[in-house]
Amino acid sequence: MEGITKASTVHCWGGHVIAAISPPPGEFVQVSSGKDFSCGLRPTGVAQCWGNERRRNTRPPSDVRFKQLSVSSYGHSACGVTLEADVVCWGEKGAWALPLKRGPFAQVTMGNRVTCGLEQDSKRVDCWGLNSVDAARDAAQSGASLDEGEHHAFEALTSGYQHRCGITSLSEVVCWGSKHGPDENAVDVPDSFVVA
Repeated sequence: MEGITKASTVHCWGGHVIAAISPPPGEFVQVSSGKDFSCGLRPTGVAQCWGNERRRNTRPPSDVRFKQLSVSSYGHSACGVTLEADVVCWGEKGAWALPLKRGPFAQVTMGNRVTCGLEQDSKRVDCWGLNSVDAARDAAQSGASLDEGEHHAFEALTSGYQHRCGITSLSEVVCWGSKHGPDENAVDVPDSFVVA
């Protein structure tokens, strides 16, 4: 696990790989952990990764600036949303980690061989990789209002092993995928939480 301190440094704990919990010094604005490696985003938009090197997973492109990162917890790949709002991935290659996915995207999240992007303008979910059709369809269904059947825009997304959750424009948390059906009841986000 990892977090950013009030001093904008990364602090890691847990795990069994020393290199993965030994972040470099300096300021970060975001951090994401994966399978024995992590990546952080510098204030300049530069991505920096550390931990076990597998299939170049700790080598993000040095000539690209990012505004958000996501690391797969179940593989050796990572993706980021560039300043131009495209998604660029590195590490293990596959349909879920395309070298370039044209946007515009506001956010990207990686799960188990499925990557989903939050479209910048429509606020809809676009998924790719294994079972990406099911993931995108379930996202559309899960984004529907329980009262009116209307689609609500997503404000944020996150992925687990085979499921995804999002916060809608109505501040509802909606999940879909493994063990979550499209008819799951949405729940309100407690007042003490904000979309980050």
